[in-house]
Amino acid sequence: FDRLPHVLKGGERHLLMSPMPLWRSLQLHTLNDAGRSASRARMRTLYGPILGELDKRGSASDEERLTRMSLINVLAFDGRDPQLREKLTKQAIAFTGYGADGQLHREKLDVNLVNTALRVAAQDADPQFALDLVGRLKDTSDSVLRFAILDAVGGATDATLSQRLALDEAIRGDDYLNLLGSMFGPEQAERNWPWL
Repeated sequence: FDRLPHVLKGGERHLLMSPMPLWRSLQLHTLNDAGRSASRARMRTLYGPILGELDKRGSASDEERLTRMSLINVLAFDGRDPQLREKLTKQAIAFTGYGADGQLHREKLDVNLVNTALRVAAQDADPQFALDLVGRLKDTSDSVLRFAILDAVGGATDATLSQRLALDEAIRGDDYLNLLGSMFGPEQAERNWPWL
């Protein structure tokens, strides 16, 4: 990992993301809490400035938008960047109108970040936020929004919420696969195995 700064200088999405599968696996499966904390700090140190530079100059091309989205995901979930997570949570709350009018405000959140922001907010916001997302499923036919909601609930702090939802009649068709995929992702699987 000492050579990472050299790999990241190019700024190409493929190169930027190439270390992540191994890094993520090491972080989840081999490090203790102190090691994980140090790893996340290193990740923020390496990837944060790259995202900051992209944000400063603006994402003009599709490739830059995809790179920005990938960096946000890495920093929000793998790096656990507190400022980024707070910003995403606020955007998700504004997007859903949670605690206000309860209406969707699509202009409040980049469409490419809906999934990420809802998942972060389901973990960091008031626990009622995730419950509010569950309530929206019955009236939501937008398949992209349904996927984002199911992914967020599957990764929410309260594992019993997704477990109850898996048995609810609001779930239909591919919803099961989407919800179970989120529930049994790398960070959530262990807490959900006993439920099966």
